Amino acid sequence: MKKLVRKILDAVFPPLCHICRDRLVEGEQILCAGCLAELCVSKYMDIHDNSLAKNYWGVFPIESALTVFKFSLGNTLAEIIHHMKYFHNEELCRFMGEIMAYDARVEEMLCEADTLIPVPITAEREKHRGYNQALRICEGICRVKKMEIITDVLIRREFNNTQTAMSHHKRSKNIQGAFEMANGEKLEGKHVVLIDDIITTGATTRECLYILRKVKGIRISVLALGSTT
Repeated sequence: MKKLVRKILDAVFPPLCHICRDRLVEGEQILCAGCLAELCVSKYMDIHDNSLAKNYWGVFPIESALTVFKFSLGNTLAEIIHHMKYFHNEELCRFMGEIMAYDARVEEMLCEADTLIPVPITAEREKHRGYNQALRICEGICRVKKMEIITDVLIRREFNNTQTAMSHHKRSKNIQGAFEMANGEKLEGKHVVLIDDIITTGATTRECLYILRKVKGIRISVLALGSTT
């Protein structure tokens, strides 16, 4: 009965790709095969020793670092992230988390880790957006890899401004002091993976590392859906 109802609904209201709006065919979900094919895989093959990982070594000796796809203005990933942030599209966030989890490089990272920590956004922004896209990405990852998500250790303060149009220097200055920690004992001795949607200068994730490195025995990796480098 449910299958029949689904077929009727699909005939009357055909499911469409969330990006290009083409009709999805059998076996496709959220995004069509064409849009998925346009995603450009990032250059990072070695998750432990790459230019992204080296970006954090001066702050904390992280275990690994990876961004799954390449972000550039106007490309498919840019459209996806825009929809994730401004179109109230929670399911797209989760779907991209699933896509990430099936990447062999991500599998390598997660098999060594204990828990996921989404980069938090301010309470005001979360109220306006309705959700934190990094948390929804974590939820998508956990549909494939059964892992713990911890959201009450890394806390975002309210005072800093949006960084969208800022230069590298201004981003770094603006984000200073933007995070604080509570319940740090939950992470003692654990290997945590810090999750974000997009890494541009890396200022936000570096500031998170400044806070998390205070936890006794912590090991940290950084994972993002995309990056500009």
